[in-house]
Amino acid sequence: MPELDGLAFFDRVQAQPETRGIPFVMLTAESEQSSVLNAKGRGLSTVLNKPVQFDEIAQAIARIFGEDALKRPA
Repeated sequence: MPELDGLAFFDRVQAQPETRGIPFVMLTAESEQSSVLNAKGRGLSTVLNKPVQFDEIAQAIARIFGEDALKRPA
């Protein structure tokens, strides 16, 4: 993002009472374990390292919203 990095954006969203509970899945090129732990320590739901496989994203969504979130409408 041109003006904010992902963690700064997350912090701004979390600072607002009306958006505080929105779950976040962060995709990052950071491989440093300390960066990932810092992100999780801030309250991110999931941190995935790039490159990300579709199954990893699907599993993260299922953990946050439940298995029903992955079902396609009939």
